[in-house]
Amino acid sequence: MQSLIAHRAIDPSSQTNANRHLDSIKNILNQAKSDGLRVIDAELKVNIDRPIIRTFSVPGLNVQRQREHSELIKISFQQLGTVVVNMDAKLSDKALVSQIDRHVIPFGLRASVQDNGDITFRANEHDYQSLEGKVRVVGQGHRYPAGQANTLTIKPEPEGIEDGQLSLNNREQIRDTLVKVNQHLRQVQQSLDDIKAYQTALAKQMAAAKANTAVSDIKQVEDKLSQLSGTGNQQFSATYRTLAAQANVHRHTVVALLK
Repeated sequence: MQSLIAHRAIDPSSQTNANRHLDSIKNILNQAKSDGLRVIDAELKVNIDRPIIRTFSVPGLNVQRQREHSELIKISFQQLGTVVVNMDAKLSDKALVSQIDRHVIPFGLRASVQDNGDITFRANEHDYQSLEGKVRVVGQGHRYPAGQANTLTIKPEPEGIEDGQLSLNNREQIRDTLVKVNQHLRQVQQSLDDIKAYQTALAKQMAAAKANTAVSDIKQVEDKLSQLSGTGNQQFSATYRTLAAQANVHRHTVVALLK
């Protein structure tokens, strides 16, 4: 009986509402931009003065997997380019990853390796989005089947709020979703605290600039800093408050399903 209860069907409207709130959060993230670039990453961390970088791995691309076999692997990164990797069994893991890194640099990617042997790639937000979550891989039958290209879903490292849907098919998935939502809410609060700290630091810099800058330059300095400390940061805060509101609604939905 407990098993039946745990796996009873969930009202489809609940999943629809959850997806709607998630889509709303994605739209908010895409709209939170400065100079055309996003300022909040998929983990809901604020990126005011540095580019957003996404890291991902390709399933099966591991320097420790089938290491005794040499194999040519062709990887096509949609809209970025195609690279042929020689998984040479005689190369060390470090040399192999360095080789892959050199091949993908022209595409704006960088390659490295995790402790478990998985090869990860880093890309800026725009290039990552251009992949649309997939790459095409052709192997010679060792790590990947020979012949027709395999379309593989890349794995974000780590997974962000945009990477996939939140599932409410049973109580276990509902609990997992609640854990994710709570994590996102904690990160929203942390990012709001980071923004407040940034505003405080900017205020100190503005005061120092006024004290040390020629009178003729003060107006220019104030205008530049106000773009960051004034309206800009109010927009950051407003964005995070909206995100928190959406996530809270989602959380209440999930909690209600658990009751």
